[in-house]
Formats: sequence, structure tokens, C-alpha cells
Amino acid sequence: MEGLNGLSIASIKLYLFQLLLCGVLAIITNLLFKRKYKRKISFPSVTAALSLGILVPFAKYSTPMAILTLGVLLLLSKGNSIKKPELPYLLLTLLTVIAVSAGFYVFATVGFTIGAVFLILSDSFVEESE
Repeated sequence: MEGLNGLSIASIKLYLFQLLLCGVLAIITNLLFKRKYKRKISFPSVTAALSLGILVPFAKYSTPMAILTLGVLLLLSKGNSIKKPELPYLLLTLLTVIAVSAGFYVFATVGFTIGAVFLILSDSFVEESE
């Protein structure tokens, strides 16, 4: 356990399930956005979801590594421009992936479902506010 920063070899199946769930939730978010706006989301949400899914389980056991990870993500995202309608979908994906990676599967999927329903129902409001 010491070499894996608190994770045991027995938890590899759980870790792979986390990555699968992170990728699936990011794909669902992309499909929701594409269905409503008839275009692809410009931010690579599946890549971000899998990156966070890989890093968060390790970073949650180490505060300096968590701070370093956040800094790297901020530096990498500096060149990306995110359009206003994409922001709620991006936040929904990233917050859900962080919760899934931290081990809160049920809460994360319930929160993702509520957030997705809210985005579907309030989509006309977002279009008017542009």
C-alpha cells in the first residue's frame, strides 16, 4: 500500500470501475450537449474526465500532490476557450468525475442525474441569456 500512496492492489477493480464510470458520464454529457445545441462541445470532456479519474484517487491521499495536480490542470486549460452554453455541462462533468473518483458513486450518479435533468429543462433559458 505504501508504494501506491494508500491504494491497495485489491482495489484495482474498483479503480477501473471508477475510470469506466467517469468516461461514460462524460460521454453522456457530450450527447446531451450535442442533442440540445446541434454541435460538438469544444472542450475535450472525455479526456478531462479520464485524466481526473486517474489523478484524483492518488491525489486525495496527498495534499501537496492535489495542489500540484490542480496547478497542472489550470496550466493545461489556459489555452482553451469555453463558450457560455458549454460551461454548465463542463462543470457537471468535472464535479461528477471528482465525486466518482473520490469514491462517492451513488451520490455522484444521483447528482449527475439531477444536474442533467436541470440542464435539459432549463436549456431555453441558457439560450436566451446569451
